[in-house]
Amino acid sequence: MNRVNKLLNVDYQDRTTKNLMYAFCFCLSPQEACELFKAVPRENKILLEKTLRKICSDIESNFLPCHGELILSLEKELASVKSTHRQSIGYYLTSLSDPAPSEVRKKTQEIFLTSKYIGVRKRGYKSIIKNQDTDHEALLKCWKTYNDTECAWTITNTFPAELIIPIRKDLILTFSEGWQYSRIYKKIGVVRPELINELKTIDEISFCYVLAKLDKKLTSKDAKQIIDNNIDDERLGLLIWALGQLGLWDSLLRIESKLFKTN
Repeated sequence: MNRVNKLLNVDYQDRTTKNLMYAFCFCLSPQEACELFKAVPRENKILLEKTLRKICSDIESNFLPCHGELILSLEKELASVKSTHRQSIGYYLTSLSDPAPSEVRKKTQEIFLTSKYIGVRKRGYKSIIKNQDTDHEALLKCWKTYNDTECAWTITNTFPAELIIPIRKDLILTFSEGWQYSRIYKKIGVVRPELINELKTIDEISFCYVLAKLDKKLTSKDAKQIIDNNIDDERLGLLIWALGQLGLWDSLLRIESKLFKTN
């Protein structure tokens, strides 16, 4: 019995024997590990996971043809797999492609992005952000097709400011949280500081935060109006922080007065 068949035909149950299984897997050659992974029934999650760790370790050391063949077979399987195994196949592909060469990883990301299933597309977004492997054209096409918030967030985090500026207003429409607005305008404000003023009409607290982060100025008059408009906002602490960073002592006194009813 060869080493692959041994692992396929032994049922490891308790903690010690599972550790033994893991150790056996790491004795396999890269080719044997890939052969084992392809042969393991999808229901045998434990053996699949142990084998996967071995293969990922091998890929980090040296990406071989057997690894490319395994990734290709999983990509084909993803296109036809039943829903019960779709996320598992996506997980295996993510794990294998992350340490792979960038051209291999980008191909897998594109397959994820073109999936009609949001759960699969999310794997593509996470992989792109993690590895900073941006395919601008593929991401824009995906966003126009599905309008996923996660896709817009990936674009915000990975595109250079120059590419975000023309689509910033569309991105804003996709978002609903101040911290998301802040990320966009903090990035584009570095190269086009005059655009930061747009944020004031969208979210005043985020506007103050971005001004503080980019070391810009805020007039006392504007600060007074912003305080009055947002004194009951749950993010008041963020506004206080921003006003402090902006050096607006009198504005902080105004907040103190409103909060504690002092003169």
